[in-house]
Amino acid sequence: QRESFVPFIESLPLHCDVYEVKSSVDYREQMVLNELLVNSSSDNAMRCFGLKTDPTFVKNFNKYYADYADNNTIQTQMVKNDFLREFPIPGSKLAARFPFRFFLESNLGQSEIRAMAKKFHAVFIEDLPKLDIQQRNETMRFIILVI
Repeated sequence: QRESFVPFIESLPLHCDVYEVKSSVDYREQMVLNELLVNSSSDNAMRCFGLKTDPTFVKNFNKYYADYADNNTIQTQMVKNDFLREFPIPGSKLAARFPFRFFLESNLGQSEIRAMAKKFHAVFIEDLPKLDIQQRNETMRFIILVI
């Protein structure tokens, strides 16, 4: 497989911006944060992530959820997957809202995630931990959730 992969790696700089990171600071993340801060100045822009310690983020997170929910309430919504299995998801009729731990403990698979994507216009995930190589299962499940 390496012989197929090496040409792909060599072609990346032709199609993508390449940043060499030689420090403990991930400047790609800083670029994204700076762009979000600039773009979030308009009323209709949404910040995709932030810290609960940032009162502005918490206010905007709750505001964006309130745009999808009646009175910013969270109720259990029953969702049905392709195999007609019903499972509960906290949220409103238009948006799911739950802590990341709920996602892990609910043992939701690809079929359930697809069903959530069909039912809800938005998914609000709270308390997402910083994932690393030691949390391979959690990281893979999160990747499945966002793609």
